[in-house]
Parts: sequence; structure tokens; C-alpha cells
Amino acid sequence: MAVVGAGVVGRATAAEVVERGRSVALLDGEGDAASTVSGALVRAYEADAAERARAIRSFQLLWGSEERAAAHGFRRTGALVLFGPGGRAAATEGAAELVAAGLAAEVLDIDEVTRRWPLIEGKGLEGAVWEPGGGYAVAAVALAALTDRARRAGAHIVDGHAVRTLACDAGSGVVLDGRLHARSAVLAAGCGTPELLGEHWPAGHTARTRRIQYAIFERPTGTASEPFPALVDLTTGMWARPDGLDAVLAGFPVEEWNVPPTADTGLTSSQIDLLRERVGPRLPFLTAARALTSVCGRDLYVSPAALLGPVPDLPHTVVAAGWSGSGFKSAPAAGEAAAEAVAESATRAGSPARPASL
Repeated sequence: MAVVGAGVVGRATAAEVVERGRSVALLDGEGDAASTVSGALVRAYEADAAERARAIRSFQLLWGSEERAAAHGFRRTGALVLFGPGGRAAATEGAAELVAAGLAAEVLDIDEVTRRWPLIEGKGLEGAVWEPGGGYAVAAVALAALTDRARRAGAHIVDGHAVRTLACDAGSGVVLDGRLHARSAVLAAGCGTPELLGEHWPAGHTARTRRIQYAIFERPTGTASEPFPALVDLTTGMWARPDGLDAVLAGFPVEEWNVPPTADTGLTSSQIDLLRERVGPRLPFLTAARALTSVCGRDLYVSPAALLGPVPDLPHTVVAAGWSGSGFKSAPAAGEAAAEAVAESATRAGSPARPASL
């Protein structure tokens, strides 16, 4: 079979499938893959129940294991999800699910949050879900580890091959670019997935590309010894994490949609100023901190939810796309689910398929 797209979900899928005894070719041709410029935050708590279940499963498969997580570049800094007034009930319910699954989690009042992490401004917040086992992955290390896992299990890695077309092969498989034949395919091509599927894109699911960007800032003098967690603010959408001991990486949602492929690698000074303006109310020190470097890229956002399952009217094909910034924390479970979907598709070849939206 073929896995199209070598972002974090594509690589996790290839590793899962080949370890189950199938021959796999991983086709890596997406030059602007979101995974390569991701902040790679990893936590189990999500406000959405389906996303939370997938994140919890990912901890059970990978991020909860000290040895395996470390090999994938994981930094266990702890993770905070900040919520505003009225958010406590959902936070308490979600934290209880994590605890029931064996993951440490607790709901903190905002006064406790700002006492533990004085760099965070708590105005407008009610509290946070605290996960001591959360943190972030070094994207390049995680991607390399997943590739190595797939290769060691026998996957064939094809670099520099961007698949442009996909078609059925008389009901017996799929044809890529009119010449490459595979018994089945998983499409994890990120921003290229909607175009690749064309008319087979599932009805009722909108897909748009969106600008993603962040910068890395110096921490204030004398604070490098203070712990700093990976954090997400549900009231503003901003997010941040430590970058080593002396810097903080921070970003916020950019309302720039339908972004074409681009070679941009950094932000302009005005974009960095806007980032300071948006993130500064939560992390005031960033308003005066020196920006060390910055990153600009794009990601695929699918509404109402990411697609993970068989493609209607396109036998032997599974889609795994639209993680909207949650790819790293979800990849272990998404890869497992995609591998299971491929196996199920093989056992009922020729029968109608319905997409599974998670």
C-alpha cells in the first residue's frame, strides 16, 4: 500500500501499517508540510470529547512512555489549558476523563496558576487544566524517529515524490499519477489532500488552508530557572511553550485563509509586532522581549472535524487530514486508526465506504 504525505500523521500511519505485516511505500513530496514548522505541543486535555479521546489514546501509545517519548524528542514540561469564566464544568469533566485513563490532571484556580507561573497574566481567566505529563516534541526529532521506526519495520521511503492524481484501478486498487499502482492508499498529504481527492472530497466538510506563524523570544533575565509549561489559552487562541531554558516560542491564530504554497520562512517586523500585541496580554514580558527567530507556514483546516476514515466512492482509499495544529499530540492514535481503517477496507473490498469524522 501507499501512504501519501510524510508529515507526522503520515509517518505514524506508515509505521503502524508496516508493523502489521503489510508492504508500505511512504511518499514524501510535500515541501510545505505543516509538521516541519509545527510548535508540536502535546497534551491529552481537549475541550472536544472526540479530540480528547484521540489525544488520550496517543499518550497510551507513545507520549506517556518515558523511554519512547524521549526517543521522539519529547520534552515533558507540563501543559496548561487556560479557560475563561464558565469553563470550569467542561474542564472538570475532561480532567476526570484523563485521570480515569491513568493520566495525571487537575483543575487549578487562576490565582494558583499565576502563583506557580508568574510570567502568565491571569486577567479574564477562571482557571486551567494542568497536565504534569504534557509538554512538546522537537518536531524534527519526532519526524525522524517515526521515519526510522517505519524503515526498520520494512517500509520503503520515497523522498521527493509529490503525488498529483489518484484514481481507482478497476476496483482492485488505486493508481497514483497514472503509473504507480497500490492495493490501497492512505492520504495524509495535508494541504494537498483536497486537491488530490477532487470530486471525492467528502460532502459537508469544508477545507481551507490557513497561515500558521510563531516567533521565539528571549526570556527575561533571571527567569530561566523558573519552569515554563506548554500552554494554550482557550479565550484568545494564543499558545506558547519553552524553547530550551532561555526562550519561549509563542503564536496565535492568524485570520489569513486560502493560503497558497509559499517559500516564506520568517515573519516581517510588523508581523512580529502584531504577535506581541496579541500574545502580550497573556505573557506581558513578550511585549519587550527580543525576537530571536520566527517561522511562517500553512496548515489545512477541515470543518466540522478532521477526516479519518475511508473515502466515499473511492475503494481502497483512506483519508487522514485536517488536524488543524493538533497533529503531533494526535498522530499515534491517528496512525493506529488509519491502519485499522485500511485493514477493514481490505476485508470488505468493493463495499460502499463511509467517512469517519473525528
